[in-house]
This record gives sequence, structure tokens and C-alpha cells, in this order.
Amino acid sequence: EGSFRPLLARGEKADYITAFLRSGQIVSVMPRLVMQTGAGWGDTLIEVPEGRWDNILTGEQWSEGEIRLDEMLARFPVGLLVRKE
Repeated sequence: EGSFRPLLARGEKADYITAFLRSGQIVSVMPRLVMQTGAGWGDTLIEVPEGRWDNILTGEQWSEGEIRLDEMLARFPVGLLVRKE
């Protein structure tokens, strides 16, 4: 019964990222067509809603606003952020 809202990536490799906000509490970030992206994500980023976010796959923490994908995906190839209450 939760809602899905797409989060649009911006930057030179924005076409290679799919990201969604689920029920306002979970952000999933998945690369697509990875073999075509070349080295790194360049200036590509996504913007997450207000709040503190924990990446449950890496233990990293993020604040609201813009997150560079080269930082988010440096340790693991996908991101799964959960809003910290």
C-alpha cells in the first residue's frame, strides 16, 4: 500500500541511474547499463528528501539534499537508504 516516487538523477550519467522513494522512508538507487557508463559517475547526483538517511548496505549516513553518486556507490554498487527517525 506504499507509494513510489521517482527520484531523478542529474549530471552527465543521469540516464544510467534509476532511483525511487518508497513511502517517504526508503530510497533505492540502482545503476543501469553499467557497461556503458565508463569509469566513474562524474558529476551525477540525486537529491533525497529532508532528513537523515542511513545506507543499510554500507553503514554510511547522508543528509537531505544532493548526494553525489560517485560517493554513494563507491563501496557497493547499489544504494538502499532508510530515513533515520
